[in-house]
Amino acid sequence: MDAHIRTLLTVICEAALEKKLVADLEQLGAPGWTISDARGRGGRGVRSAGWDTEGNIRVEIICTRDIAERIAGHLVRSKQRWPKPIGQ
Repeated sequence: MDAHIRTLLTVICEAALEKKLVADLEQLGAPGWTISDARGRGGRGVRSAGWDTEGNIRVEIICTRDIAERIAGHLVRSKQRWPKPIGQ
């Protein structure tokens, strides 16, 4: 049996970022991904998926470790450029 080791990278973000994130994933070499609505409760309160651009999405990418690290690094660098929410 020929086994291939893959990494599952899961990203939770605002639904409004979906188009930008998908473009970035393509550019960074992700072979494919699954996107679904995400809702729940955490340190920032309760998030619902009731509105297309106000809820969160869950993006799952199965890829090599190298690509997963490339995507994660890109997301960390991108987040550092975003303005901080009020009160933080």
